[in-house]
Amino acid sequence: MRYYIETYGCVANKVDSEIIMAALKSAGFERVNRAEDADLIILNTCAVKEKTIAHMLSRIRRLPKDGNKFVVTGCLANVLPDKIRELAPNAEIAGPREWNKLSKILGVPLPEKKAGVPQIRTEPNLASVVISEGCTGTCTYCATKFARKYITSFRPGDIVRSVREAVEGGRKEIRLTSQDTGAYGIDIGTNLVELLGEILDSVEGEYRVRVGMMNVDHAVRLIDEGLLDVFEDPRIYKFFHVPVQSGNDRILRLMQRNYSVDDFREVVRKIRRRFPLASVATDIIVGFPTETWEEFLESAQLIEELKIDVLNISRYSAIPGTVAARMKGQVSSNEKKRRSKYITEAHLRVGKEWNEQYVGKTYKTLLIERGHHGAVIGRTEHYKPVVVQGEELGEFRDIYITEALPLFLRGKTE
Repeated sequence: MRYYIETYGCVANKVDSEIIMAALKSAGFERVNRAEDADLIILNTCAVKEKTIAHMLSRIRRLPKDGNKFVVTGCLANVLPDKIRELAPNAEIAGPREWNKLSKILGVPLPEKKAGVPQIRTEPNLASVVISEGCTGTCTYCATKFARKYITSFRPGDIVRSVREAVEGGRKEIRLTSQDTGAYGIDIGTNLVELLGEILDSVEGEYRVRVGMMNVDHAVRLIDEGLLDVFEDPRIYKFFHVPVQSGNDRILRLMQRNYSVDDFREVVRKIRRRFPLASVATDIIVGFPTETWEEFLESAQLIEELKIDVLNISRYSAIPGTVAARMKGQVSSNEKKRRSKYITEAHLRVGKEWNEQYVGKTYKTLLIERGHHGAVIGRTEHYKPVVVQGEELGEFRDIYITEALPLFLRGKTE
């Protein structure tokens, strides 16, 4: 039996696909690179934005559906199941938390949990490890909660085993991921700080851990519980992804985000007091319903004030079924485009200024991915991307920084 799989969206989706591929391989399935050659086609979908949903629906239309089994999983399976059936009446549908259902559809046993289980890792030098699924939030704009539900944290022992197996298998970068890493353990009586301590105590070797996104309300709590202490370990990147989403408190209340702008300010200031060159990433949604130009400017000003060096900008998308999609005061596409352009330009100025601090210094850098024209991209201890020439992947090198650009650095081997 031959199968074909396409995967979209977040790292959690990627890990789901890696687990599915391992189960299929164990059952004797052969993976092929063309849908036309497959007996089984699996589409692992994302539903985070309108544009993404449109692309998913396009793939459902275009993928061959005659003469084979067509399976749709991932978040879109829960967000728009009726639309999927309209486009592909014979499709079999199972969301990312419907693991038993998906197992029956595929006809192969899938593990009951998603940590400490076999995966076919698709990257030679890095491994993604999911620590929990779902979140504690009720954001009015987000459909992910429909699909991933309330948080389910995986057992620390299973997570440690996944990390150990990845490191022993030669992976040098371990990405701990979740819909909200900061919420880890709330349901099982532990927390992210304790998990990181167990990993560092139990897994030997030269590797680096990137901790995934944590929401502001959990970051506030975790910093008080010793998060920055555990980040002192050189095996953890000094990288913090804390999505604020808006620099205006009224908009945050409409989004049902459980913190204030000042909470975010305090988190960033505490991080930078402990780690002055720490890389802080955040997310901003522009054009949320009823957001005025003046309120939007507060978001742009926040990025400049706190010198946020990594910024993910999204134009608000009205996702079907969400509360925000039914709100009055929807902002026009042209206005969202204008705001996106404005804040992008502001961030590029901030990024260039921030990155200038690294020039003329040397950092132990993990060379992790292939760039263009023979270049290699490494990551410093602060997870800063550094472009170098003529180096081997999967190695640590002392890299001297020669140039700062808004989004990355250039360097050379000392």
